[in-house]
Amino acid sequence: MHLALRAAVNFEERVPSPTTPIRFRERHRDDPGFSGPFERAAWSAARALAGRPERLDDAWYAEARAALGEAVLFELSTLVGYYATLALQLRLFGVPAPDKEPQP
Repeated sequence: MHLALRAAVNFEERVPSPTTPIRFRERHRDDPGFSGPFERAAWSAARALAGRPERLDDAWYAEARAALGEAVLFELSTLVGYYATLALQLRLFGVPAPDKEPQP
């Protein structure tokens, strides 16, 4: 299963709800508790890609590529970039959060 699909399938399990106690939400942001080295590398790479660009040097790229492979790193960077663009557009155009939960 592709990394992006696996992330989408497990999204609800990994993201705490607004009613989750603050201490867990803070720990979750710092360490989601992935046990596998591939998942941990993907999480770490996604955080770096979404963070400050000065952290992305040749050494970082070599390490991420060795851990994930070039195809997965490309897919992950595309996914992070897409969501960053979407978040920017939502802020720019002042799109409000929905009032209620979406219906299945």
